[in-house]
Amino acid sequence: MEKELESESLTLFEKENENIEKTETIKVKNTLFTILNGERVDLEIEEIFDSNRFYEIKAVTFSADESFLNKYLTPFKSVDLVIGIQDVDVQVRGLKALENETKNLIESQKAIIKKKQIRFFENLSRENQESIVEEKWKLRVPISSTIHSKFYLLKNDSETRLIFGSANLSFQAFSNKRNQFENIVIFDNSPLFNQFEEYFNEITLTCTDFITKAIRKKAKSKIKVLDENNDEKQEETFSVRFTQDESAKLQIDVSKDVVKEFNDVIVKEEDSVALPIIEEIKTIDEKQKIIENEKKEELEVEKFAYELSINTISRQAKKKESMVVTPETFAKKIKPKLEVKIAIKLNQSTPERELLFSKDTDRGFGCSGLYIEENGNTKPFGQKAGKEEIKNSIESIVKLIENYRKYVIDYNDNYGSRIIEIILYAFTSPFLQDIRFKLESDSEKLDVPQFLFIGGTAGSGKSNLLQILQKMLGLSKSKPILYNNIIPTGRTKKADTITQIQLWMNENNVAPILIDEIDEEFFSNKDRGNNLIVNVSNLSTSNFDFTPCFIGTTNALEYSLPQRAQRRSYYVKNDKVFDTELKKKSVKAYTEVFEIINDTLFQDFVIRFAEKLTDDNLSWKNYSLHSSTGLIDFLYWSREIFKEYFEIAQIEMPAWFPETRYDDTVENNQSLWRKLYEYNHQDFKIQKEKGVYLFKLKSLDSEEGQSNRFGTKILPSTKYLNALSQK
Repeated sequence: MEKELESESLTLFEKENENIEKTETIKVKNTLFTILNGERVDLEIEEIFDSNRFYEIKAVTFSADESFLNKYLTPFKSVDLVIGIQDVDVQVRGLKALENETKNLIESQKAIIKKKQIRFFENLSRENQESIVEEKWKLRVPISSTIHSKFYLLKNDSETRLIFGSANLSFQAFSNKRNQFENIVIFDNSPLFNQFEEYFNEITLTCTDFITKAIRKKAKSKIKVLDENNDEKQEETFSVRFTQDESAKLQIDVSKDVVKEFNDVIVKEEDSVALPIIEEIKTIDEKQKIIENEKKEELEVEKFAYELSINTISRQAKKKESMVVTPETFAKKIKPKLEVKIAIKLNQSTPERELLFSKDTDRGFGCSGLYIEENGNTKPFGQKAGKEEIKNSIESIVKLIENYRKYVIDYNDNYGSRIIEIILYAFTSPFLQDIRFKLESDSEKLDVPQFLFIGGTAGSGKSNLLQILQKMLGLSKSKPILYNNIIPTGRTKKADTITQIQLWMNENNVAPILIDEIDEEFFSNKDRGNNLIVNVSNLSTSNFDFTPCFIGTTNALEYSLPQRAQRRSYYVKNDKVFDTELKKKSVKAYTEVFEIINDTLFQDFVIRFAEKLTDDNLSWKNYSLHSSTGLIDFLYWSREIFKEYFEIAQIEMPAWFPETRYDDTVENNQSLWRKLYEYNHQDFKIQKEKGVYLFKLKSLDSEEGQSNRFGTKILPSTKYLNALSQK
C-alpha cells in the first residue's frame, strides 16, 4: 500500500512525484549537504525528521510530496505546513509583474481546475486524512504573499530543532538516487529557533487553508461511513477517495471557499492596496502572455485560471465590499468553465455540427461573447453592421414576407408574423440560457423554451424556411438535418436518434440544432419526444452550462405532446400551403430571396443582444400584454432590437411584426377536437345543465394500439386527452 502511494503521489506546483527507491543497496554519493550544529554529517531522513525525539513540526516548503509526508510526518502529533506558490514572473518573464494577491488567486484557480487540493488529500494516508479533518494537521498556502522560504521547526517539551536550506519536503530533495544537490543546516536547541518560530507565525497570517473546509466536511462524512462499514477484524484502513461526481461538486465548493477568503483579504486591505488589485484583475486577461513552448494542456490551464479569476470581480459594483462577487455567484459563473462538453457521434454517418461557443465574461463593449470554431481555431463571432447593411437585411426580410403574401393561399398578417417569430427565436437561440440566468424560479425559467417546433403541412414551405434560417445565422456546417438521417441505419435507429439529440442538447455548443421533417414516432412514443423535452428542459433550469436550442419542422397533424412537454416547448404553426398554380413564380421568388439573404443582421444582432445582457437595469420578466398564455415573453428584447432595425432602415413597422409570443399549441389542440367533432359528432353527448360535451375517449383506441407490446406508443385517446385544456 505504501509503495502504491509513492508511485501515485502528487506534488504541489511542480512535478516531483516520480517513484524513487527508498532502500539503497548500492553506495552512491550523498547529494544532500548537511550541517548539524556546525559539523558536516550524513543523516538518514528519519534522523533529520526525528519523530521519536520530537512530536511537533512546523514547516515552510516550496512543494510537498504526499508520499513523503505519509512516510516521515505521520508520527508527529502536530503538523503545521505552509506550501509556497511559485512566483509567476520566474516562469513567465514576459508577463508584467502582478500583485501577490492576483498571482495567488490565479494559482488557486489552476489548482482547482487540476483538482490538486482534492488529489493531494486523497493521496494522504487515512491516518493523516483524519488528522486534517480533526485539524491536528494544518496545510496552508499564501493568499497575499509570495513565499520562497524553506525551513522546518521541530520541538518537544524541552528540546528544539531548526532546519533551513534548499530542500523541499519531497523524496526528490532528500533522495541520494537523484542527481540533485541540496543543502540543509540544522541547529539543535538554538536561540534562533524562537526567532524563526515568530517568523513562521508572521507567514501564516498571509495564508489560507489549502485543504478547505468543503473537503474536510465531505471527508468527515465519508470517514464516518467507512468506519461504520469497517470489519473489526480488518487491520488496514483505506484512504478516503471521492467519486467523480463528488470531486466535481467539491471543485465548486472549494472555489467558493477560495473566493470567500479572497474577499476577506480585499475588504481588510486599505483602499490604496485593494483597489489597484481589483483593477488589475479586471484587465489581467490583457496581460496574459504564455511561454510558447509550454505544453498545450498547460496553456489551456493558464487561460482557465485567468478567466476564473476575472469572474471573481463584479464590473458594476461601486463599493469595495461588493466588488468581489459572492461565492454562490462565482460558482454559477465558473461551472461552465470547468469543462467544455462536445457530443460524441453515435454513428459515423451522423452529420457534423457547427461549433459556436459562449463565454458570458466576454459580453459587452462591442463583443458578443460568442466564438466560432474554424479549422481548429476559435475566433470571435459578431460584427456591428452599418446603416445601409441593416437596411438591406431588413428589406430582404420584408421581401420574404411579401413572397408569402403573394403565393400562399389564405395568407394574412398573423401568418406573416409567425414567420418573423420563428426568425426571432433563431436569432435569440444562442442566448436563451443567459435569459434563464436572469430569471429566479424554475417556473419562470421554463417559460424560456429550449425546443421550437414549426408545424406545417406538405407544400407550406417549412423546409425552405429552415434553410433560410440556416443562411441567416451564417452557420455553414449546421445545415438542416433530416430527422431520419441523424442515425441513418441500425437496429436501434429510433432510440439512438433520441439519444443523439440529447447528447447534442447537453453539449457546450450554442449553435441551434436545425432538424427537418420530425416523424410521427417522435410525438406518438412517450419514450421519445416527451421524455427528451422534459428531461432536457428540467436540467436547463439548474444547469449553468451554455447549451443549444432545438428548432425542428414537423407535420402539423402529427404534433401532439403531453402537457408537461407542451409546457416546455414552443409551437408555431406554418401550415398554409403555396398555390401550386403559382409554383414556378414562387420558386423563383424564393431563390431570389435566398440568394440575397446573409448573416449580416445576425452578426449585428448578437452584439446588440450581448449589450442588453450586460445592462443590469433591464428587466427580463416581461409578460406579453396581449397574450393569453400568461408566460414571460422571452423574446421581448429581441423584438425591441428588431424595432430599432426598422427605425434605422426607415421602414414603417409592418402589421405582420409580432408584438407578443404565440400559443399555437392551444389552437392546434382546439383544431384537433374540432375535426374529431366534425367527423364523429354523433358520439358526442351533450349535458345541457353543465354546458359540456361528453365523449368516450377509449372508443378511439384500436385493439392493435392497446396491445402495443412495449407499452410506449401514445394511444389516440391519450393524444386527445393531452389536447384538453388544463383549466
